[in-house]
Amino acid sequence: MRDDRRIDSWLEWCAVPTARFRMGSPLHTVNESAVDLGIPLQWLRKECPDHEVFVPGFSISRYLVTCEVMSLAAEDGAVQWQQTGPDTHPASVDHRQALAFCAWMSNRLDVLVRLPSEPEWELSARGMDGRVFPWGDRFDRDLANTRESGIGSTTPVGSFPLGRSPYGLLDVAGNLDEWTGTEYAPYPGAPPDVVAVETWALSPIVTRGGGFNHGRDAARCARRHGLYEPGPVGLRIATPE
Repeated sequence: MRDDRRIDSWLEWCAVPTARFRMGSPLHTVNESAVDLGIPLQWLRKECPDHEVFVPGFSISRYLVTCEVMSLAAEDGAVQWQQTGPDTHPASVDHRQALAFCAWMSNRLDVLVRLPSEPEWELSARGMDGRVFPWGDRFDRDLANTRESGIGSTTPVGSFPLGRSPYGLLDVAGNLDEWTGTEYAPYPGAPPDVVAVETWALSPIVTRGGGFNHGRDAARCARRHGLYEPGPVGLRIATPE
């Protein structure tokens, strides 16, 4: 028998209205960020240049998909997945499992459920004011579960309420890196040294937000990440307006 109560207790939608916003980063800011963070500049140049993007309205889940909810999809046979963390912690999945989960949720909710596109993810994380982190322009290790927090593992979803994004998303920085629905490609007008294909990546799909195993650089809203070595990646879901 279907038990939707565990889904109902987890699933909260955050509405993001139609918007034109500036996605990415100006070149001078990534130059400064690379120096401040002590990381190679080429890691960041792929988020340049900042450019205007039109995003139709959509809704996105407030929380990362939890192990408990993912286990329901596995029990239904919709996804091959083995639980490795506590029920309230975010589920780590590969991209194929993420897509299978979205298909399962589409069927249960009778609406199109999918991974957020890269522009949708960034808009929902930073809002319209171009902030660096979901909560503002200054990093605070007490507002996200990144490497700087010293926790060293996932935490229950929503454990950092003061780190919420302008649209109310939680854990949009830290806890687990997140799949998007977008394959990596340079932005229009990208610097000439930005590669067309990241051949060293284990997946062509862009991830966002960083996780407990990443430093604060990956938690920046404009940071384009990827699966460069085996490791945990989570997901949140989106649906058109």
